[in-house]
Amino acid sequence: MSSVLLSDRDLPAEVCQALKVLDKYLVDINRVEVIDAKGRSYTNLYVTNLGIGIQDSMSTIKLFLEE
Repeated sequence: MSSVLLSDRDLPAEVCQALKVLDKYLVDINRVEVIDAKGRSYTNLYVTNLGIGIQDSMSTIKLFLEE
């Protein structure tokens, strides 16, 4: 799996660099879970590609999943 950084252009350089470093460690991920106050609200066991987006002046994180 490869991840793709899909973010606003106005992200601080430090955040972009940290996400690029993290990106190289995401290659083995094949499951995504979202945990909220009630427990697991979303689970996907078949992820083949993961994109991460940080948008809206760093107030929103988006995960783009492919199966």
